[in-house]
Order: sequence, then structure tokens, then C-alpha cells
Amino acid sequence: AHGTAYLVLEYLSGETLSKRLQRTKVLPPAEAWRLFTEMLSGLEVVHRQDYVHRDIKPLNIMLREDGSSVLLDFGAARQVVGQLSKSITSLLTPGYAPIEQYDSKAADVGPWSDFYALGVTAYCCVTGVSEGALLDATTRMLLLSRGEAEQDMRPAIEAARGGYDRRLLRAIDGCMKVDGRKRPQDVGALRALLGEGSGPVPPNPPPRPDDSNSEKSGMTGPDSPQETEPTKTDNGWAQLFGVCAVLLLFVVYGSFQTSPEPIPPPAGLEVFRDTLKDGGEGPEMVVLLTGGFRMGSPTGEEDRYSDEGPQRTVTISQRIAMGRYEVTFAEYDRFVSATSGADIPDDEGWGRGSRPVINVSQADAKAYAAWLSTQTGKTYRLPSESEWEYAARAGTRTRYSWGDKIGRHRANCDGCGGFVDDIWDDIWDNHQTAPVGRFAPNDFGLFDMHGNVSEWVEDAWHNNYEGAPTDGSAWTSDGDSPLALGDSDLRGGSRYSDSRYLDAATARSTALHAIYRILSDSDLRVVRGGSWNDAPRYLRAANRSWNSPSTRSDSYGFRIVQDLNP
Repeated sequence: AHGTAYLVLEYLSGETLSKRLQRTKVLPPAEAWRLFTEMLSGLEVVHRQDYVHRDIKPLNIMLREDGSSVLLDFGAARQVVGQLSKSITSLLTPGYAPIEQYDSKAADVGPWSDFYALGVTAYCCVTGVSEGALLDATTRMLLLSRGEAEQDMRPAIEAARGGYDRRLLRAIDGCMKVDGRKRPQDVGALRALLGEGSGPVPPNPPPRPDDSNSEKSGMTGPDSPQETEPTKTDNGWAQLFGVCAVLLLFVVYGSFQTSPEPIPPPAGLEVFRDTLKDGGEGPEMVVLLTGGFRMGSPTGEEDRYSDEGPQRTVTISQRIAMGRYEVTFAEYDRFVSATSGADIPDDEGWGRGSRPVINVSQADAKAYAAWLSTQTGKTYRLPSESEWEYAARAGTRTRYSWGDKIGRHRANCDGCGGFVDDIWDDIWDNHQTAPVGRFAPNDFGLFDMHGNVSEWVEDAWHNNYEGAPTDGSAWTSDGDSPLALGDSDLRGGSRYSDSRYLDAATARSTALHAIYRILSDSDLRVVRGGSWNDAPRYLRAANRSWNSPSTRSDSYGFRIVQDLNP
């Protein structure tokens, strides 16, 4: 009457599946079957329109008072038919999101992605495993590729107790395949999997010896009565209405992005976070033990460069705490919002939040450390090059903190992942940064010291360690020009091409050569650790590189240290 538009939604009376599972741990067999088939009917409508939900989980499923279910919150939904979109914003809930959703390529996401989340949701309903005990897809991928399948979540066909139809359990296990290519590719294929073995339901296998751990094994107590034939429901119109209603929720509420949970650090570490004057907390810091180590690489080390020597003993006598992770976008964005004149770094469309901040210069990194010092009353700064290598090695003398070979799934780099035993694990390698903490920490409890982003340190560039400090302090005076290095050792510099380094011929044929010849000796600064688009040789603990302190790159970030009282 007044020209006002209204949005009318169905009123749903009931509770979320999440609340239900908090009370009952599991669903009875008939209810579990009904939930799965109703969700499948709803997804059939959604997928027919070339949409995927991308955030199926117990919190987004409403159980009506009559026992029927409705899929809620299409805030993450995207259309993924053909090549309508080059990329999909990374939005996921750890534990429920499939492996391909950690990437931004729309072509990798499809109906099979929703089936993974539906399978995990149903897994919780039949095993009693809580959300906090779920393994996220990246962890499962690492376990499988390393041949440690016994540490993965037990198949539903083994973990479920209480008379669940084995056809349902097989369908759940099919949906939860880590490799998206091995899951059902459409609703028809999943219905076929669900309908396999229509004869009598065989008894569940006997429990394993380790079934005493109910949270891990999915045991929920004594078996409930044997299930009768699942009840078939015909509520397609209700499902269609529910889907249309929740699609409207996407317009009203939008979406909420979460970040994958990091892997826990080793036990026994002294970890702290300082309180900020403006409220909240600073980055997580790990207290490092003082001690000595051999800095640089021995002359016989594979892939060694001359600037990594001569090898010498350095003693870290200043007590410091180092950032447990590389500084994240969430942490840096807080600094930007509180500081006038600070630039907002570009995330390249990969996402912010828990991903390491990129496209920041050394000057930007030092400005962040200065702001953090003001906010906390403590002394924050960039690490010296020797402090960085001491922390990266974590008491080891090998090329990497875990050994002399790069291995698989230990870091994010160009050559750290790929296809292994038909398991797709090329999530970030040579594509983009990974959220911090997605790979195992070193023995000091520090994450991503190798790869992900190259990290600015305080030191000026020197072509070797002759005359370098041995007390852990930064070497900031009398820098060298890398052009004095031999042809085989000239590398680093800005990324003007796709190459991993600049050889002498490239430098002579571009203006970059002249630029660096003009630069004063102290104008270049050291970056360490290698990045997501570097080959494994540049991730070695001893490897060094350089750039202008004003350079901003999608492969450069940083971490901080804090000086502690003696």
C-alpha cells in the first residue's frame, strides 16, 4: 500500500541438526535415512539449476517438528556451470569442506563437492563423532598420500553402530572420498550408490580392539534396535519450497567466510599473545631457547649457492619470541584500519583472514612491527637473518628442518605436492598462498618456515658471510650488490618474468641490470624461506635471496619477533 517491498519467508518451527546432535549424539537409523534422502532431493533441485551449496553442515540443516528437514543458508552458493566464473571465492567450514574447495578454481567445484559435505554430515549422524573431532580434508589428504590411512577417520561402514542400513553407510563412504573424481558426480550416481544391495541388510562387522575411544571410533554406546526398511518419503514440493526459501536467505544475509583451523603446535611450548591497547590480541608468539648453531650450508650441500658461506657458528644470546605463524591478513588489516596512510595490500583474490599477508614491502613490515610495539608496550621487530635461520633449522643441520629431501605435503611450493597414488593434493602449490598453519610445524613449534611466502628480515644483502656478526644481531651496514656474484649465483630480484631467478643474461638484457647497478650497496634487503611459487631448492634453510626494501610481491610476507627480558 505504501510502495514498500517485503520479503516473505516460510516460518520454520523446530531445531537445527547441530542442536539435535548435541543432545542425542546420533540419529536413529530411520531418521538418518530420511535426512540423507531428503537432503539429496533438495540438492537435486539446486544442482539442476547449476548451483552448488558449498556449506552443508549440521548447523545449516533445520529439522521441522514433523521430522522433515530443510537445507538453510545459501550464502555460499555459487553458479558453476561451464566456465561462467573463472574462480570461486574460498569459503568453507573446516571438517565439512572438500579438498577442492580450498582452491579458487570454479572448474574443480561441482555437485560432488556438496556430496562430500553431505557425507560428513551424515557421518556425524551415524557415528556420534563431534564436529571438533572431524579431520579436515587437507589433513586427510596428507595422511592418505603418506600411506597413513589408519590415522584417517574410520569408514562409516565400520564406525557406525545401531542397525544402520549398509546401503546408507556405503553411500556416506562414497561421498567422503578425498579425491573428488572418486565421489558420485551427480545425484543420479549417488542414488544408484544408495540403492546398491537391495537385499537383506548384512550385520555390521564386529568392533575393532580400539573401539574403547568412542569419539574417535564413532561408538555411541549399546546398539539400538535393528532398523526396519527405510521409510520412503514423497515431499518433493516441500523440498522445492524449502530450497526456494533459503535461496532468498542468500540475498538477505549474504555469506560468512571461515578459515581452516591450524594444526596444533607441539606440546610443551611457551606460547603467548599480548593484549593490544585498542582491544583484542596480537599475533601468537613462541618463546625460543637461546643457543648456538651452524649458519649457512656446507660446501657439498646439494643446490648450494656461494652466498650461503662460509659456514660459521652463530650464538643466539638474546632471548626472543618469534611469531608462530607468518603475519596474516587479519592481523595486518587491523593495523591498516588503525593507521592513516597505510596501504591496503592486495590479496590477489585468494582470500584474506588466516592467509599470510602478501604484497607488503620491508618498510610495510617494519611499520607493522612499530605499531604493534606501540599497542603492546613491548619491542617487536623483524628477525635478523641469523635469528630466522636459527628458528627455521630448529636444531637440525639438514637442508630442510625435516630432512634433506623436500618430500611431499610438508610445505607450499612449486614441487611440494602434486598427484601421489592417484590422490589429488595440488591445492596451493604454484597456485597461491595457503592459510597459515596447514603444514606440520618444526621442532620449535613454528609453522611455514619453509615456503608459503618468502619472509623479509632486517639484514642488508651481503654476497657472503665474511665479516658477518656471530651474536645473532642483524648485519645492516656495508651491503653488497648481487651483480658482483658469478653468473650461476645471480638470483633473486623482482618478479618481472615467470622465472624463479634472474640469470646474468636476463639481467644484462633488461633495465633491471642498470637499476641494480645504480642502487647503493645498502639498498637491498634479505628475504628468506622461499614461497608458494618457488622450486624446492629455494626453500632450503640456508637459501638466501634479496630485493629492494620497497618491493611488494604476491610471494613476499613476513613474521615478527619480540625481544624478551634476559
